[in-house]
Amino acid sequence: ILRESVVSKAKALGYTPRSKKPAEATITLTLKEVISNNNTPIQPEYIVLPEYTNFTSSYDNSTYLFVNTEPEFLTSTSTYIDNTGVTRKLYTGSFRIHQGIRNQQVFGVDYKNNPDQRFIIENDDVDLDTLVVRVKESNNSDEFIYSLAQNVTEISPDDRVYWIIENENGNYELQFGNDRVGKKLIDSAEVFIEYLVSAGSISNKFKSFIWDDIITIEDQNDSSNNSRFALYDIETLEESYGGLEKETINEIKFSAPKYYETQNRAVTSLDYRFLIENKYKSVDSVKTWGGEDNNPPEFGKVFISIKPKSGYFITDYTKQNIKDQIIKKYNVVTIDPEIVDPYFTHVDLESTIKYNLK
Repeated sequence: ILRESVVSKAKALGYTPRSKKPAEATITLTLKEVISNNNTPIQPEYIVLPEYTNFTSSYDNSTYLFVNTEPEFLTSTSTYIDNTGVTRKLYTGSFRIHQGIRNQQVFGVDYKNNPDQRFIIENDDVDLDTLVVRVKESNNSDEFIYSLAQNVTEISPDDRVYWIIENENGNYELQFGNDRVGKKLIDSAEVFIEYLVSAGSISNKFKSFIWDDIITIEDQNDSSNNSRFALYDIETLEESYGGLEKETINEIKFSAPKYYETQNRAVTSLDYRFLIENKYKSVDSVKTWGGEDNNPPEFGKVFISIKPKSGYFITDYTKQNIKDQIIKKYNVVTIDPEIVDPYFTHVDLESTIKYNLK
């Protein structure tokens, strides 16, 4: 069976095959103030770690890059005394890092000479979850951020949205509105896209990370004075998980009809099960049930129990992240989803085997 044929049928159901997914890890980073020009600590209230700051981890003689996809604030939690006897602050923050290399593309819009212009993402290993699309309509205009279209019935002619399809060559392709459904791109506009290029499943289960950068901050009260902040400690709270390869033909054949059944919303307990299986990258198995089946009954609730691929339970941080980043987008107001820990029954078997020597 040709992948192109399966993707075409999935497209008719409104389903876009999953791209490659990067592994994610949760770390705590602590920085120390190491140098100031006049040996007077600046000691700001917080430090901003820029987005796409590089962290590294190694496996089998290969080095893999991890980044934070948004700025992180490190706040002062404690102090230490440096080798000159000066007391300086430590700055700490916990956040997620994603495996991948940042990539960017620019398209010049020219519908006048190319009415069928296409906007194709060049890298097969793109992670669509980290895709950011910006459009600059002219040299003097601001950049506008375009969002991924969700419910076509709610999109107006002025909405700045885009769609993603997998084309006949297996590349992902952006499509924009036509001034009836979504805003149409104008000639001479520029489309800027950025995304992570992922190594997929090979970057799972990394436990140690390295950060060897320096952050320099200028004293707001004295421009001649600045401080540099370097690594004090880095701790892994959750090893990397969730890296996946691009969706296979068999996975598309299974997932596309299930996606169509949910109609882009979560109402029944089975809707929640498919939603978690499709969106949460590190799930091994999911059990969902309505509150009316609970003992005692809790009407208006859906219970979700998740067994991760690594270990037996997911952390409270991950539970909240699933609620905020996945369930909230599809949940209906009248249903209150609750994620609970699974119960495991371990069975030891003792077997008696009878056999005939003849």
